[in-house]
Amino acid sequence: MRDHHRILDEAFIAAQRQRLLAERANHSSAIDREARADEQMPRAAAIERALAKIADGTYGLSDVTGRPIPMDRLRAVPEAICTLAEE
Repeated sequence: MRDHHRILDEAFIAAQRQRLLAERANHSSAIDREARADEQMPRAAAIERALAKIADGTYGLSDVTGRPIPMDRLRAVPEAICTLAEE
């Protein structure tokens, strides 16, 4: 697992953490403004899970298989917790 973080360097992970924190703040504001908050909850949970994975050192590894999530996917969807194929 730690070898994977050699690929995802500290700067990338720090930038992703900042993006996720901003997404969480924006997402919370959107939920507050909209009546259909129940539709927003899966994304909020994914953002929280991705932040937890950063904290525990598993960010970028799939929750399904434990394999690395492609960096392009993480750039596009920072809250991704599995590969596109696994989703």
